Amino acid sequence: MAGHNSLLGAPVDYSRPKLENLDGTTSTEETITIERGGKWYNVPTIIKGQRVEPEIVGNLFDHGHVMPVGTFETAQEAEESARYRSMALAMMRGIE
Repeated sequence: MAGHNSLLGAPVDYSRPKLENLDGTTSTEETITIERGGKWYNVPTIIKGQRVEPEIVGNLFDHGHVMPVGTFETAQEAEESARYRSMALAMMRGIE
């Protein structure tokens, strides 16, 4: 099931599994910020429930196999959006 909040960018997939982090917290989405053609993209690095290396994610993105969760004019906008999305997802997952 996916929900959409325009402030978050791409729809949120609430069915994603929670992956445990080294510090004991959990993540359902992690992203990298990459630049392509003068635009900046936040691209998920958890794919099909597995963490994927950033270099591989970049290649998958370049070939259209991974969709960004946000597209931006500057790196600063992309990074700010990624921080906001991360906080918002954590809050939403905490409520479930």
